[in-house]
Amino acid sequence: MCALCKCRHIQIISTTNVACVAGWSIYVSQITAASFCRMPPKKKQKKETWAYSEAKSIMAQDMMDGIVPVNETIKNPERLYEELYANRPEFKEFPYNKNVPARIKTLQSTVLKVGDAAKTDSDALIHDRALNPQSAHGYNGRILWKDSDADAQLKTAMAKGDHLTMTAEELYKSDPSCSAFSQTRFAKRIDQLKHDAKPHGMTPGQIRCSKLPAGNKEKSRKGIIGAYKNEE
Repeated sequence: MCALCKCRHIQIISTTNVACVAGWSIYVSQITAASFCRMPPKKKQKKETWAYSEAKSIMAQDMMDGIVPVNETIKNPERLYEELYANRPEFKEFPYNKNVPARIKTLQSTVLKVGDAAKTDSDALIHDRALNPQSAHGYNGRILWKDSDADAQLKTAMAKGDHLTMTAEELYKSDPSCSAFSQTRFAKRIDQLKHDAKPHGMTPGQIRCSKLPAGNKEKSRKGIIGAYKNEE
């Protein structure tokens, strides 16, 4: 007798699990169903969030450029959204809804805060530099490389590609200002500038780490469109 369907048909593959042809079909279907049940669910594609979106950076850039006012409440957020952002592909995932007025208000506050902080820091630096001018020498009396004539000359030479056709020694001797530094120190600066010229990427975590609206200068519309008229 078949152990699966309890019939008296011819038994096949019958040493431990006795089964006929019909019973074997039942067994295979059970195994197949069980294997599908054990398969992990497909991961859903994560939806882009407003906090780290390009749309947010574009709106922040408009505020930094003076297109969208930051010192006054937007009287008609829906009209602003329709005029400036509704047709932009970056805002396809962020149509106008009840969250937009709050997003605009929060972004205005943040941009205003960042702008005030930048101005405060700039004014403080001017004040401090007037009291303590930047020295051209380090604590040990050595000339500082940064902002020196040799620094400017080397950057100009490397921008022309001279470092590809000349040795470090030839570059060192090509300009008298480099004699203020040792040849070893000069060669290290060449290596450092080569390293800085290489493209460096960012990890997803580094990209998302800052909540400040960094803006998007590449898509700045300053001078292309006028300031938004904040009317009802």
